[in-house]
Amino acid sequence: MGPQMTPRATAGNESVYCIYSDSEVGGGEANLDHVIPLALGGTDEFRVVARSDLNGKMSGEIEGPLANDFLVHVARSRGQVLGHSARVPRARAKKAKIVEPDSERPVSLEFGDKDGLRVWDPKKKLYLTEQEMSGLTITNSVSIDLSIRIRFTAKVALGAGYYTYGERFRRTVDHAELRALMWSYSHARKETLRNLKTRVYDQFSEIAPADREVVVILKALCESAAGSCVILGVGPSNLLIAVGVLRTFIGLVNVPADSAELRRTNEGVALVVKNGNLKTISLDSAMAQLGKGIEEARRRASAKANDAQ
Repeated sequence: MGPQMTPRATAGNESVYCIYSDSEVGGGEANLDHVIPLALGGTDEFRVVARSDLNGKMSGEIEGPLANDFLVHVARSRGQVLGHSARVPRARAKKAKIVEPDSERPVSLEFGDKDGLRVWDPKKKLYLTEQEMSGLTITNSVSIDLSIRIRFTAKVALGAGYYTYGERFRRTVDHAELRALMWSYSHARKETLRNLKTRVYDQFSEIAPADREVVVILKALCESAAGSCVILGVGPSNLLIAVGVLRTFIGLVNVPADSAELRRTNEGVALVVKNGNLKTISLDSAMAQLGKGIEEARRRASAKANDAQ
């Protein structure tokens, strides 16, 4: 694993390296960044040094918006992931309406793992009862930021890559491209970033035929993991990094790299956070576990089909 820093070390005067800015910073100007935030299933065991101001900027511009994304919020609610606030998250849709024959009235929807759907009436300032909701037609619209998943994936790729490979990641991977994606990627600016050699995918992307098999496999690994995860795979001249949050595939980056030197550390690993604990397993082991899970699912489906006959 890469160099790890303690809170005491980052508070000193000795300079430390920040992968997010690609610079040495004074210890007093650095702190520890959760590669995957606690609110998204991270752990204190999975942190790297970051320049303090950038840590705050990443939290405000990238991590916070993803944590509050409706689809991700549903996963957080399902997993009962508390984060720093220690409050049970509830997915909220604030632009819903009750549609009646001659009128519409605004309501908010809340989705919780334990109590399911709740409808908040802001005019009456109360939640509707099941009896009141019976027979209602409710419409809803949800805004999805189509850029934030790639930006978050690039941010996690930087932290996880340096955590795993240390100085080899710094020397051999084109991490400047990941930094460009983290700060500048948007669907509106795709053309301006077309000169980058790094290929990117998120859960909504159309997959190029040449990448389909590897993306499908890495997506399946993210969705079968016990919690949030980062999967790093060393290719012929590239490093693949896939990110999953609470068993939801977020995105993948395929970044140019000097693979020969990376292989001196490993051929690839899966970093999985479950119940606040970080577990590192080889990519081969993760693939084997996925294969066993698929085979077990096939057996259960076959048994259920036979029982139905």
